[in-house]
Amino acid sequence: MTLYDGSGSVGSVPGPGDVTATRQADSYDGDAPHYVTTSTTSSRDVHGRALVTADALGRVTTTAYTPATGAAPTSMTVTDPLKHTTTSVFDPRRGLMTRATTPAGLVTSWSYDGLGRVVGVWKPGQTQGVTPAGIVYEYAISASAPTTVTTKALTDGGGYRKAVTLYDALLRKRQDQTETVDGGRTVTDTVYDSHGWVVKTSDAYYTTGAPATTIAEAVDGEVPSQTGILYDAAGRRTAEIAHRYGGETWRTSYRYGGDFTTTVPPEGGTATTTLVDARGRTTALLQHHSRDNTGLVGTGDYDRTGYAYTPDGRRAGITDAAGNVWSFSYDLLGREVRKVDPDVGTTTSRYDAAGQLLSTTDARGRTVSTSYDAGGRRTAEYDTTGDREQSAENRIASWTYDTLKKGLLTSSSSYVDGAAYTTTTLGYDSAGRAKGSRLTLPTGEGKLAPSGGYVTEYTYTPTGMVESETTGAAAGLAQEKVNYGYDALGRITSVKGIWTYLDNLAYTPFDEPAVYTMPTVGGGNVWYGLSYDEQTRRLTDTVLKASDTSTEVDHTRYAYDHDGSVTRIATTRDATATDTQCFRYDHAARLSSAWTATDGCAATPETGDSGTVGGPDVYWQSWTYDVVGNRLTQTDHATGAVTRGDTTTSYSYPEAGKDAERPHALTGTGTRTGPDGQETETSRDYDAAGNTTRIATPHGTQALTWDAKGRLDTDTVTGTDEAGQVRNVYDAKGDLLLRKGPRTSTLYLGNGQVALDARTGALSATRYYRAGATTIAARTSDGHVTFLLPDRQGSDTVAVDSQTQAVRRRSYTPFGEERAATPAEWPGDRGYVGGSADPVTDLVHLGAREYDPATGRFLSGDPLLDPEDPQQLGGYAYSANTPVTKSDPTGLAPGYGDALGYGDYYAHRAWEAQMRYGGFVGPLDPSTDWGNSHAAAPGSPWTPKVTPAPSGLDKPICKAPPKPKKKRGIWGSIKKWTNDHMDEVITAVQIAAAVATVAMIVVPGLNLIALAFYATQALTWAAVAASAVQVGMDVAKGESAAKTAWDATGLIGGGLGKGAGLTARAMARTAKGASSLSGASARLSQGFADLGVRGGRAASAARKCSAGLAAQAKQVKPHIAAFEGVAASATKAENALEGVGLWMASVDGFQAMDKYFG
Repeated sequence: MTLYDGSGSVGSVPGPGDVTATRQADSYDGDAPHYVTTSTTSSRDVHGRALVTADALGRVTTTAYTPATGAAPTSMTVTDPLKHTTTSVFDPRRGLMTRATTPAGLVTSWSYDGLGRVVGVWKPGQTQGVTPAGIVYEYAISASAPTTVTTKALTDGGGYRKAVTLYDALLRKRQDQTETVDGGRTVTDTVYDSHGWVVKTSDAYYTTGAPATTIAEAVDGEVPSQTGILYDAAGRRTAEIAHRYGGETWRTSYRYGGDFTTTVPPEGGTATTTLVDARGRTTALLQHHSRDNTGLVGTGDYDRTGYAYTPDGRRAGITDAAGNVWSFSYDLLGREVRKVDPDVGTTTSRYDAAGQLLSTTDARGRTVSTSYDAGGRRTAEYDTTGDREQSAENRIASWTYDTLKKGLLTSSSSYVDGAAYTTTTLGYDSAGRAKGSRLTLPTGEGKLAPSGGYVTEYTYTPTGMVESETTGAAAGLAQEKVNYGYDALGRITSVKGIWTYLDNLAYTPFDEPAVYTMPTVGGGNVWYGLSYDEQTRRLTDTVLKASDTSTEVDHTRYAYDHDGSVTRIATTRDATATDTQCFRYDHAARLSSAWTATDGCAATPETGDSGTVGGPDVYWQSWTYDVVGNRLTQTDHATGAVTRGDTTTSYSYPEAGKDAERPHALTGTGTRTGPDGQETETSRDYDAAGNTTRIATPHGTQALTWDAKGRLDTDTVTGTDEAGQVRNVYDAKGDLLLRKGPRTSTLYLGNGQVALDARTGALSATRYYRAGATTIAARTSDGHVTFLLPDRQGSDTVAVDSQTQAVRRRSYTPFGEERAATPAEWPGDRGYVGGSADPVTDLVHLGAREYDPATGRFLSGDPLLDPEDPQQLGGYAYSANTPVTKSDPTGLAPGYGDALGYGDYYAHRAWEAQMRYGGFVGPLDPSTDWGNSHAAAPGSPWTPKVTPAPSGLDKPICKAPPKPKKKRGIWGSIKKWTNDHMDEVITAVQIAAAVATVAMIVVPGLNLIALAFYATQALTWAAVAASAVQVGMDVAKGESAAKTAWDATGLIGGGLGKGAGLTARAMARTAKGASSLSGASARLSQGFADLGVRGGRAASAARKCSAGLAAQAKQVKPHIAAFEGVAASATKAENALEGVGLWMASVDGFQAMDKYFG
């Protein structure tokens, strides 16, 4: 409820109607609601502006205006409950903000043009009037060209890189053009039909020329990736058809019923049917077992997931295909207070009146509570299980602020047994970027806790990229300053410290890494090249070459089905042995079999026949699953000379159903080799929150404990050679900081690790070097540098010695088991998908959870529920049982691989945030999402777009421009253009009539019939002209009747503000344009005759066409005066519509664009 003028009763408005309080019901006592006051306003000025407000906790915020009364404010100062002030300065004429200053003193400034549109932005660290703007916007609204918005982002060289977005006359985005380093551009297109439906889109393609404010025309046959969209009569999509250079490659089809939509994806995908209720909410998702027979609900086999909702539309429940149920409960304020998960049990949450989360209690009864300061920032977390009071003894983590700069983090700490592990920020620069950090461990960690801690310092380029990173000495590694180099688009190109770890990194026009150049001792180089599919941009090849050999050290090729699942990985080693892995999937895109093949995956091997199975590290595995993705069996098939038979492991789970407990939690396995082999068994136990507490195998036992936040605390191993206890320590963010084992304790730093040998007391260290999100090299305590080359999943599989260029390899099965022993000299403990591998427990730490490669499962439930993906509901299965196509290095959500090509978008952006802000995650410069160049690595064997790729690559790393296609001749061109554009011509006529109608309505007295007639006639003549002389359209582009007609109706461009008047004038120009086009046609026909193109027949035909057009133009001339009269009469319409156009071009609209661009 809302209260006014200090009144305490609803409906009473004793004064001017100023809001003084708002209240919301948070509970009921019988039928009587109980209200909480969510906000109050205790003071207003004479203009009714709020001066003093308080939230539900009584935290007061004050606002002061200058001048206080009598005029539009030039500034506003807001003081929050922490007494921190934020100041905003305005242009009083329009009320536009020109400068904002945060409590930390960080200033952002804006400048505007005469229409109030943002034209310049100065971010913190940039000063208006002193330094160039960080972002510049330019606008062009025209009646004869596309409406455009140009965005320029400042580069470290002082120049700008440019991107242009072009809009049609209805202000729909028509094209994006983005600058590349070589002066070219990448282009994306969106094309609409007469309904306004998108009928064609083009993914980014490269073309020459800088971004411009005119449409970059491209023939469909020259665009590598387009999607055509078909609709039914109701405007619903029926197909999305993928094209490569004009030819269809695959399609996604849609079918509709009264309350359902069936989607049939390309080959390899899962056909689904979505049912909705009357409000459009999904009530059921069916995953079909076949891509056929999916036209009707209830036909064929499918797995059904159901969804339920609360009366106000929040999700209330989920029921998976096995009948397992998730439920969600909310309070009256819409906050989730109870969640019941069949695997992790019941979790409850409490909030304060301001909506801050006070505590969560899991199914074990473990409670984590949070404290906040007056500004609503977390200050500490506590283990308050059993209603304990918050205290230093049960503190889990804490955060401090404001001592360096107001509003910014000073330090964060995590606690184990009361001892603090603290990360302290070493200051901030004028842009609010961290200058460095210091990690301090408690003295109880002995040699791992040096008195000065572990220090890392940063410097930045003028645009905010990390220029250098200095890491202190540790465990035999000397202090090192690593300098990062960037190209004109802000992409990393070099990494140089004690050694040059990366001399150059070249990119494709689409911002994908193309060639890594890494120098070796003695003046040699290691080159690592990557190429991508032109249509999908999926990684297709990686090639490793070294200067000391003419052969390829390693060449890996990837193949995919149409839906994007990896079907083959073929690696040729030293140009001799080839390791070819093959993959097959079931109806839910889950991996069903994988093997190494000698026949290039031509045939799937049959049980008992391994004749086509072989290779350097041979394996053959297959899997089956239940309806919800629980692994039921894994079969390790006998290969080669193995005669003992297949080894089959069966997996057991609790019974599924509505009231099931942990139905996705693996309880045991049974493994048998051959039909007569003896079965060996394992078992697993869990706590109430679904965390694994015991793993018993014939080889030993693991006893696991979990902390209050559900993270692995200890893992005690007995009965094995590596017996002992492993304990994990986490930092305040929840990342693994320290793993203390019976033989080795490892400290994980931001760019490396330090290990302590418990037996000898010796320290050793590994320092990693990254380019983007990709780790490219490692240095160990002995000073040795090794180049690390990951596969598309992010697993380091090739290591090259920087001194000898010797190559070491390791490989994994799909779910992460080693196919062969890792070489002894491999640096660090980075393992499967970049996780840290523990030799004691045989587990891999992946971000938020612990992973067991032997079972392909995590040991705890998924902290993030993805309701839209039934295969993720179970929470334990790794990467939705699609480990080759997807990867999950965070332990939170599977993403597609392509780690080498920055396919892991979130990892790349997280790295950018760290590199740009030293760990401070804020809005990124829009330039970080741009990148397109044709840079070549000096001295590398690959020079994209200049010379062919080296031998061994199937295609150049960067595609050269397409070769000119054979000319069709004039009549072929006329036929093609007519077929391609007839719908547009008809649409133009329709729009012309609509414009005429609008003009008649806005300007009384216009002769509607005459105006529509002239418009229709002009457009008809334009269509005839365009169809007849399409070959000459480019020649006559500026004057042709066809182009003028497009201008007249607004299909190419034109401002809304000048709509009616400019349209009328354009109609006059259309009449004149017919004559101009006839002249152009005559010149073209003469050119045909002179050149002898298509012989005398073509020239004769063109002359006849020209004469006909001249006659038509002669007929049009008498109407020119009439058109000009209409133009004059439409002046009133201009003025009326101009206000609308100006409003749409105002700061409100373009601030939204500003947000879009960064």
